[in-house]
Amino acid sequence: MTRQKADTSTMPGLKQTAVTGVKYTAFANITTQLFKLSTLAVLAVLLSPEDFGLIGLATIVTGFIAIFQDLGTGAAIVQRQEHDDSLLGTVFIFNVAIAITTTSIVYASAPLIANYFGEALLSNVLRVLSTTFVLSSISIVPVSLLQHRLAFRSLAIVEVAAATIAGGIGITLAILGYGVWSLVFQSIASVTTITVLAYALSRWVPVLHFSREQFASVFRFSSNLTMSTVLNYFVRNADYFLIGKYLGPSALGIYTLAYRLMLLPVQNLSSVISKVMFPVFSKSQHDHERFRAGYLQVSQMISLLSFPAMVGMFIVAVPMIVGFFGEKWSESGHVLMILAPLGMSQSLASTVGIIYQAKGRTDQMLRWTIFATAVVVPAFIIGVRYGVTGVAYSYLAASILITIPGFMIPFKLIELPLSSFFSAIRANLFCSLLMGLLVWISGYAFGAMQVPVRIAVVLQVVIGAVSYVFITYWLNRESMLMFVKLLKSRTTSSQIAP
Repeated sequence: MTRQKADTSTMPGLKQTAVTGVKYTAFANITTQLFKLSTLAVLAVLLSPEDFGLIGLATIVTGFIAIFQDLGTGAAIVQRQEHDDSLLGTVFIFNVAIAITTTSIVYASAPLIANYFGEALLSNVLRVLSTTFVLSSISIVPVSLLQHRLAFRSLAIVEVAAATIAGGIGITLAILGYGVWSLVFQSIASVTTITVLAYALSRWVPVLHFSREQFASVFRFSSNLTMSTVLNYFVRNADYFLIGKYLGPSALGIYTLAYRLMLLPVQNLSSVISKVMFPVFSKSQHDHERFRAGYLQVSQMISLLSFPAMVGMFIVAVPMIVGFFGEKWSESGHVLMILAPLGMSQSLASTVGIIYQAKGRTDQMLRWTIFATAVVVPAFIIGVRYGVTGVAYSYLAASILITIPGFMIPFKLIELPLSSFFSAIRANLFCSLLMGLLVWISGYAFGAMQVPVRIAVVLQVVIGAVSYVFITYWLNRESMLMFVKLLKSRTTSSQIAP
């Protein structure tokens, strides 16, 4: 039996490993999101809102089913100090078996789902997309092994290659007139690329060995986390479900575009944090002072980047959507304005899960997720009566209600006062609002001078970026210098806590 163990003899220090991981992961996220944004802009011109609406409906189903493929087994591999053929083979067989089962269920129920939403084409779309379940399940073990080995460079290669290849295939098929199928095969191409490269870079060969004991230990590790993930997915997609059911695919396409644009910076930041900082904070889970210092520093860095992005997006939302996506998407601009403030809070709220997991309190995390679900979903039900903007406003209102307790509860686990948290981010908020004022004034001036919309938006983005750098350097120099040190660090990372 082969046993794989982390090589700690040559492993760099924890802090340096964290800095290196942040760099590679941030590079991969930024690069892939730029590719995705560019691809989305091209596809929005080539395809109709109905095409995006159909894939949005399909994603509600496939995304939910995908949660049950992993069930936290990948995290168990990352968490374990040692791996043997028994553990890896058990996880591999379990995930493939689940994938075959879910694929069969989706294939059989696709006509019923399509009939429920009143979209006949949705049946074939779901059946083709269900093949990604099997492809994805095969990649879980090799991807988890790369994460366990802290192979951030290899993981970055996988992510960037998948976004590039999938985007190219999607655009090519859209140009050839394949409509919604260009989005379907874009997804399949992404999963296929990830699977092939993960095996090539991890050099792991599947072992067909299943152990009941290993399965039991893995499942105990991941059960609470899995339930939290399931509920969180339900909350995240309840708005899509209600809009698709009661307002139709066109309205869903309008909402989906705005929501995706809002999520771009949020997903980039939260993905970097979850992939890198969770194991770092786990090492300091019993040292609350170091944990607090590290968490506040991470929050400060996130708000330094996400706050100006969201403020700027709020101001240029409508002209940006109309100028770059076309008049048919104009309503998405108004939805994006409503969702932008939500993006500010979500960029920080996405980090509290690290506290629950690092402290081993996924049970408390599950209880909070149940409460949040009970608040947000009824808000969606009320908002859908007033169209897509009504859903956006209801989402914003519900989020405002749960934001403060959503931070206070996990902060108690590390004895972090809420006042300290706000002190860490308030300077970034103030600098972002000043930047926003300058961007708004410039937009008003460009409108008076009748500058073409696209050029005006680009100029506003440039003005916002440059002014934010100068304002932050003037009023919040400490945060900027901390961020610059992070980017420059190579052989030491003493500025990063813990």
